[in-house]
This record gives sequence, C-alpha cells and structure tokens, in this order.
Amino acid sequence: MNLLVIDTSTATMAVAVCKDGSLSAGMESSAERNHAVHLPPAIAEVLKQSGLEAGDLAGVAAGRGPGSYTGVRIGVTVGKTMAWTLDVPLYGFSSLEALAWTAVLAVRSGEASAAGASQLRTTGHAPGDTWILPVMNARRGQAYAALLNVPSANDGTAGPTMQRLEQDGIRLLRDWLVSVADRAAGAADTLGTEAAAKPAAIIVAGEVSGFRELLDEAAGWEALNGIPLIALETAMTAEACSKAALHAVEHGEREDVHGFVPNYAQLTEAEVKLNAKNAAQAAEEGSRC
Repeated sequence: MNLLVIDTSTATMAVAVCKDGSLSAGMESSAERNHAVHLPPAIAEVLKQSGLEAGDLAGVAAGRGPGSYTGVRIGVTVGKTMAWTLDVPLYGFSSLEALAWTAVLAVRSGEASAAGASQLRTTGHAPGDTWILPVMNARRGQAYAALLNVPSANDGTAGPTMQRLEQDGIRLLRDWLVSVADRAAGAADTLGTEAAAKPAAIIVAGEVSGFRELLDEAAGWEALNGIPLIALETAMTAEACSKAALHAVEHGEREDVHGFVPNYAQLTEAEVKLNAKNAAQAAEEGSRC
C-alpha cells in the first residue's frame, strides 16, 4: 500500500510516503509556519523521492490534531481533498501520538540530547515499561496532552507498539502531572481508568521548553517515588507521523472524507465569542418577555 502521510499541527510540517508498511521518503519544514505554501511542493517532492505519482497512492493519512488551529485545518483540508480527488481511503491519526513517537525514536537512535536520555537507555526500561506524555503548549499553563505506554521488550529496549492510556485533551499541565505521578506511583487512580503497571520512566516529550521550570520541579516530587521524569524537547518528524499513520491503517481507522474534522480539543476563540454573543442575545430577549 502506498500511503501519503501529512501533519501540520505544530510549527514543524511533516510529510511522508509509506510503501508496504514502512517509510519510503519523508521531509520536515518549519519555514515560518507557512504550511499552506510549503505543503503542496513537499508532497510533490516526497512522491518524487518514492518514485510515485499521486495516482499511485492507495490512501492518505492526515494528523487530526490537536494543535495549532490554522495548522491542523491545513493538513486536514489537503488530506480530505486528495483522498476525495483520488478516490482513496482517508485515515486520521492523533498528532499527539505522532509526537510521542518522536521521543521513542530519539531514544532508540541515541539522538536524544537531554541529560536523562542516557539514564533511560541504560537503566530506565527495567523492570517496567515507559510512559510517554506528549505535550504541545496551549498557553496559560495549559497543554494539549495525552498519555501513552511503550512496552519494553525482553532486552530492555522499547518495543514496536504503543498503547494509549489516556485520550488527547487540553489540560492544566501542573494538575495533569500530579495525576500522572499519582497513577505511576500506584496511588488512587485519579485518571478514571484501570491503573497500568508502574512505569520504569516517564518521558514528557514535545514542546517542553515553555514548561521547563515546572518539569524540573515535578522531577523531584515524592509522589514519583524514584520514577525518573525525563523532559525531551522534540519536534514532529516524518518518521514519527508514519508510525502513527500506519497504526491507524492497521486498526482500520478509516474516516469519512466529508465528515472528517480536526480535533481542536477546545473551542476556537471565534466560537467562544460567538457562543457568548448568542447567550447574551438570548438573555436580552428573555428579559423582554
């Protein structure tokens, strides 16, 4: 299966082509976040590198977010348009899940530069799995975040799969970290799901620079009971997006081309203002009755 993969949810645009379940070509761009301009030529380039034309594609996968409102819309719109035009299946994948894969791939390859990464590679996977907490800065102390588990293989390295523990959403990061720390330490289950096994390490990955002070503080929380909390600043990559996209394909997560919409995880500012305006008008009309 020839699959085109697109994600424009962050400052880094990622585009890839997968052939028969593996990455064939990919590229990233962070050129002033002008994804609408750079996406079409990027698609043409990865197709060329793969020796394909658009008509050779058997599917299109697009990151549905959450993330930048404008950015997510660009990728979703282009993905829908191409799938409809080519009459091929459309698949949606979580941009946060793709961001989680950036951490796994960085640690596997030895490219992770954070001080804790070497600790994770040497001691972090035994005896438990690794939890990945991907974050995108949503401002005012909030983050688009999720929680995923990467099982460890028998040799202590990260396995080939990723299991979701909590869905994508927008959260106050401090509160979210407290809940994750409590769950990791085996305290009362504050996340509303069945507790998983105690992890060997927790990686907070993605746009962590804006939360560095909080993450440094959280690493010393007693609730973690010795579980390393490692912060990795990672950017979206084509390979990471291909991992999330192929997972969606393997699990048959096909989307309706016309019904596929971005996951904003919250109302846009325009929607908030519109709802407030409608509420005010309704209240005014009610007072007249």
